[in-house]
Amino acid sequence: MNIDIDTGAFRIFPYPPNGNSNIGGIDLVSNPERIEEIPELKDFPEKKELIRRVNDKDSAFMTFGCDNGFQDSLFCGYIEFSYREASRFQQSEGYQELFDSFENYVKTDPQTKDCADSILRSLRPSVSLFSYPARGIQNGHKIGLYYVGKDRQCAGQLLKIFCEWLIRQK
Repeated sequence: MNIDIDTGAFRIFPYPPNGNSNIGGIDLVSNPERIEEIPELKDFPEKKELIRRVNDKDSAFMTFGCDNGFQDSLFCGYIEFSYREASRFQQSEGYQELFDSFENYVKTDPQTKDCADSILRSLRPSVSLFSYPARGIQNGHKIGLYYVGKDRQCAGQLLKIFCEWLIRQK
């Protein structure tokens, strides 16, 4: 999978609320109970489960933000995440390897190989720089995983496939 470069994403975490529906960045690794505050997850259990599991104590990853909703009659959104280990998110090349591995998984797994092209067309990763001063992170790289489905259920299935694979990565 090709990874785009995103220069418009937030750069410092936690980012502040925007005064609208965006409540700002929440460290769900340190505060997992705060997942209940995230409005984008209220009616989207598949995404809530993905974010909960990605931030779990045994996961190699952490999340930074998400959004979702209908656009042009399609349900779309994104999830931003990175490795937790500093040496792994300093190099954007590690994310290319991660998504190449995901592409290989989707194309060879018996449950997904018949619809691999559709899955891969529905997901688009991008990489951007970020800092998280409270954790001592300067100039790390994070992923924005953008997705699109015909409805919330299809988007949820995409996220479930990705989540089940991602949480097994170390």
